[in-house]
Amino acid sequence: MLALYCSVACQVDTNNQAQAERRRVQRVETKQGRECAVCGRALEAGAHGLRKYCSHGCWYRANNTPVPRSQACGWCGSHLSHRRATAKYCGQECYLKAQYKRKVGTALRSRPCTQCGARMPLSTAHRMFCSSRCSRRAYFEADPERARAAKRRGNHQRRAMLAAARRHLVTTRDLVRLWGRYANACAYCGESPASLHQEHVLPISRGGADGIGNLVPACADCNLAKGDRTVMEWRLGKKAPRYRKPSAARTGL
Repeated sequence: MLALYCSVACQVDTNNQAQAERRRVQRVETKQGRECAVCGRALEAGAHGLRKYCSHGCWYRANNTPVPRSQACGWCGSHLSHRRATAKYCGQECYLKAQYKRKVGTALRSRPCTQCGARMPLSTAHRMFCSSRCSRRAYFEADPERARAAKRRGNHQRRAMLAAARRHLVTTRDLVRLWGRYANACAYCGESPASLHQEHVLPISRGGADGIGNLVPACADCNLAKGDRTVMEWRLGKKAPRYRKPSAARTGL
């Protein structure tokens, strides 16, 4: 039994060696008569693989085809003899202009204004509105009540600055709380109009502070009728200080 197994194993090994030798001979015969794909020189049969080129130089020339040199700048048209062979522009300025035209100018050159539809020039093509007037109009149309409240708040701050009065931060949350305390009604007449004014109990021109402690909601009629008078002066029907005639004691007569 041992002799049988030894003879079979030796026979299999001999067959494998014979097949490997036949394949090697076939590869060598296949490589005979091959030429370089670039220069046409005869190739020697190597031990591994099928070579296409005789040297590294032929391989480089075959796989790295030189890019044809540009004769003129792609933006201004000037000659490129002083630049490298792969250059397309004569300098960075022309390159940046070409990139801006490709990325921004072509896509947004004829972009219309979102509000009025007017065509905007290339210098303002990244904007949504052609002018500040259209921007303010769009902001007002989006939320008219919010725009009116912001304008009134800005007027209050401007008056406080002119009168050198004390100013305190008033947030939207503070105003919502104050409006809810008065049930969204006028603090003087009790009416509930569509919009309420931020009325200063003690006018800013009379030394009142611009803060939540000096604010109450009021309708347009009450706010305009009160003007720059105190509540007592308004209830008693007294004139505003700017309309009062100076007394004799003040003038010294």
